[in-house]
Amino acid sequence: MEIIQHNYRKYLKMVDIAKCFKGVEDFITSSAKNKRWEKLWNIIKECEKINFFELNIETLIGRCVRGELEVCEKLGLNNEQLKKLVENPYVVNFSFIMVDIFIKEFLDLILITSYLEPLNTITRYSISSESKQSEKELLDDAVENQDKIMSFLEVKVQVVKNLIENNEFVENLNQLYEILGSG
Repeated sequence: MEIIQHNYRKYLKMVDIAKCFKGVEDFITSSAKNKRWEKLWNIIKECEKINFFELNIETLIGRCVRGELEVCEKLGLNNEQLKKLVENPYVVNFSFIMVDIFIKEFLDLILITSYLEPLNTITRYSISSESKQSEKELLDDAVENQDKIMSFLEVKVQVVKNLIENNEFVENLNQLYEILGSG
């Protein structure tokens, strides 16, 4: 996460994305006493505002398609792959929409896992009344927000189910693989 946010900030000048990744990094590396649902939710809301789709097209494929050959080279695309991408704009757009969805889903799942992980340890080994105050506060926070947590996870499960059951999604991934894999 540190490298990703550093690269977005320094090389691509995309401060909003860098802040999103920095927030995720700070949350997952913070101690259990600093992991609260409200903080997690604020990070998710900030990252959700970012349109990775538009930024990726503008910074990568869009620049490559417009003839900036050094960008194409950095992407590892040869002329044949580039030609196929230009001929298949629907597949390109589809791939970036999926990237946008997957990045956000991935970040959300990292955050929720980071939030829930200490709860597993606390409830398994610290049931005694002598639990640390910070562990008790984390448990209280989870209990207080359990409906929100469950609603959040239900949405994530539904997104994954929809993607798995979507034939168009699988067909477009195969077509994208054929275009980019033929190099």
